Amino acid sequence: MFAATAVMAVEVSVVASDRGWYNSEGFHDPTSLYYNAGGPFGATELRNFFVFDLTNLPAREATSAVLRLRGGSSHQPSGAPESYQVSVYSGDRDALVNGTGGLNAFNAMGTGIPVGTFTSVVGDPAVATLIPLSQEFLSTIPYGGFLVLSGRVTTLPGSMFSNVAPQDGPRLIITDGSIPLPTAAGMATVCLLAIAGRRRRHAT
Repeated sequence: MFAATAVMAVEVSVVASDRGWYNSEGFHDPTSLYYNAGGPFGATELRNFFVFDLTNLPAREATSAVLRLRGGSSHQPSGAPESYQVSVYSGDRDALVNGTGGLNAFNAMGTGIPVGTFTSVVGDPAVATLIPLSQEFLSTIPYGGFLVLSGRVTTLPGSMFSNVAPQDGPRLIITDGSIPLPTAAGMATVCLLAIAGRRRRHAT
């Protein structure tokens, strides 16, 4: 054992185990891989959600976290910037994902305390969108359980993520700043032990 006085940042990426959208009539298609948000789509608004299975993820000393989505195209008729808000979903997860959440699920999506926001402009390409999550969020990450994030467009009319590639899963990317690095003295000790081991092998 040797002392470690420095740390390095390591990114831990978790792909969403489920994702989707609800419309303002309380409808969700559990077979859909899209996560549109905004509107109007027809006569309804859409809000989206993302489920992350953290049951096998040990606790981390998170220094930052990012929600990575695909898309970000804005379709606001006026051409004004468009805003998307992310919050932690606190409703029934099973009902949410199986499509029985109804209006209660829709009304709860993207309406809690914001943990992240993103602003898009007309013509943004459907590429990776990185939404930094708040420092307050870091202390509430449910390691060993499930995390559900939800979002809504707060500048209707307009839409985001409408050109999403369904095969490109949303990701939660956590930066863990607690991975120790060995000190210079510790590295030197390791090298000396390795050299001594080689000399013993040659001597026998």
